[in-house]
Amino acid sequence: MTRRLLIPFLLIFLLLCACGKNTPADETPIRPAAENRDNRDLILAVCGLSNHEQDVLKFNQENTQGIHITIENYAQGTTTEQALRRLNMELSSGAGPDLIDLETFPVLEIYSRQGLLLELSEYLNRDLSPDDFYALDILSEDGLFALPSGFSVMTCYGLPAVFGEKAGWSFEDYSEILQTSPQQYAWSQTNRDFLQFAYVSMIPRCVDWDQKVCSYHRDEFRALLELAAKMPDSLQYSAELQVGNGRLLYREADIGSPFDIRDIEKQEGGPVCMIGYPTADGSCGSYLYFHSLTGINAFTQKPELAWDYLKYMVSGGRYHGELNWSGTIPLKKDFTEELLQHLRNPYAEYEGKSIVVNQDGTFTVDGILMDAAYDPSPMINEHQEQLFRDLLERTTTRYAYDPVIYQIMEQETSKYFSGASNIDETIAAIQAKVSVYLAELG
Repeated sequence: MTRRLLIPFLLIFLLLCACGKNTPADETPIRPAAENRDNRDLILAVCGLSNHEQDVLKFNQENTQGIHITIENYAQGTTTEQALRRLNMELSSGAGPDLIDLETFPVLEIYSRQGLLLELSEYLNRDLSPDDFYALDILSEDGLFALPSGFSVMTCYGLPAVFGEKAGWSFEDYSEILQTSPQQYAWSQTNRDFLQFAYVSMIPRCVDWDQKVCSYHRDEFRALLELAAKMPDSLQYSAELQVGNGRLLYREADIGSPFDIRDIEKQEGGPVCMIGYPTADGSCGSYLYFHSLTGINAFTQKPELAWDYLKYMVSGGRYHGELNWSGTIPLKKDFTEELLQHLRNPYAEYEGKSIVVNQDGTFTVDGILMDAAYDPSPMINEHQEQLFRDLLERTTTRYAYDPVIYQIMEQETSKYFSGASNIDETIAAIQAKVSVYLAELG
């Protein structure tokens, strides 16, 4: 399982509050509003490592409009805070890049609320059919300001004997299992690991973005903190700690294909169920994580050209001729179905043709040598495919975190976990600081 690493922006609050205000000049380079670039050249801003390289390379080669995209790493030779400062200053002056990688600059919620990103619904409805894609309704709950190249599902799995067919579980369920089970489970997460994802389910309950108010004094949030406080600061990993042998109650998983479920069941020695992270009310605690989430600068002079890249990025055409699965679920439904059919019957294209298996394990098709072993058996079983389909159907929440609120929560809960403050003081501090932050958003 590959755990997503969140990017902590310690100074993000101060930097974002500086947007739109006069900022003293410093060593940070700023892209001028009237830059001398070819009118079909676009800049895609990223912060550090980006997943766009292959898509941009293919787009530059394949598009027939003469559009050329250059990826510019704003963090090259500097810090993430300085990279964000530069981006903020450019956008506040009405300049900046044409496209922004919002996976490496995780400020989608803030930029969209500040009017810095182009709303894309009109473009989408004009050129594409939203029904052809997964999860666009989830991504566009408050307006469509970015599109991804694909997605994965961040979830947790356990044993059917413990969780049955439940699609989710609550903080209370977690505590009850630990108290009533005869099995002594080792902890699956640290307190910060747990808090990192459990708080996502609390954001809609505790923050009213329209009214700019918060309510972290709720009983559900208190239950979250009390459960997290029982968990250790660090874990000692061991091969003996498995869900399959009953040593772990659950384990995190990042599902980007049915292969991931197949590999999990092979590792655990039998079937598992996808239960997600515990939530306040026991609802589904699995989250969609969107890869290469990209938005268009609201001030770009080339919105149509930038849209051409996003349209290419989400379409099945970018996968043309690649019947493999790279750990990212395609956004386009028909391409995902094509891949699933291939996994069920990897040799369907050879049906009705003359197949001869050679002594070395390779085979020929109508006399043409295939330099591969012949194995027509399904690559996934029906149970694994159904688990995958069920997970896609019931996961209706995207993983979205506000970096400022998370920073506040991390700072205050660390005091609580260490015993430096009690739970009432912690909740009061979070409530006060988040209230100030929301008021500053204006």
